[in-house]
Amino acid sequence: MLELSGINAFYGQSHVLHDISLRLADGAGVAVVGLNGMGKSTLLKSIMGAGPTVRGPVRLDGQDLDRLAPHRRARLGLALVPEDRRIYPHLTVAENLALAGHAGTAARPPYTVEEVLAFFPLLRRLAGRKGFQLSGGEQQLAAVARAVLARPRFLLLDEPTEGLAPLIVDAMGTEIRALRARDGMGLLLAEQNVEFARACTEHVLVLNVGSIAFSGSWAAFDADPAIRDRHLSL
Repeated sequence: MLELSGINAFYGQSHVLHDISLRLADGAGVAVVGLNGMGKSTLLKSIMGAGPTVRGPVRLDGQDLDRLAPHRRARLGLALVPEDRRIYPHLTVAENLALAGHAGTAARPPYTVEEVLAFFPLLRRLAGRKGFQLSGGEQQLAAVARAVLARPRFLLLDEPTEGLAPLIVDAMGTEIRALRARDGMGLLLAEQNVEFARACTEHVLVLNVGSIAFSGSWAAFDADPAIRDRHLSL
């Protein structure tokens, strides 16, 4: 169980997240939706310990992660795919993927590069290409595949479909659903594409200016059109 209890997050004096509580069981899928600047990326980074100052407990199976560096959180089974992808430009796709193996453990051994290339067939022809030679969509797919290689318990995806061609979006959604079914992987997905988020998760959380405006099932979300009109429309 991944659990946040009333956390607040800050960048310097800027208060970005306000009393966010969230529980994500193993194998569950939660989408975090909202307009730009509402705090979605900050929420994922707060869980990973990757940027903002966080006040309030982030726990994994009851263990407080507050004092743990990001690489130690990765060893416990968390994997973050940041919005800016962080693909190493002078390493090949295969080499970028292999790096994630260091987050594996004896209890949760990582996949091999070959296994992950089989999961993401669009990447196979790119395995020998260097990061700087990839398009934005190819980099995004490689970043997701790299996180998956570590066989995480909880995959944190930050805006994975932004700027991607429909073919790549469809391929990514198919594989995410297959991975969840195969490994019981929990998913926390920050996303503006509501239909993609719906296809990959069971529960939705709407952020508005760093606070939770709605939390519930997709059926409950659909039953109240005012939620979308109020918080997801420009």
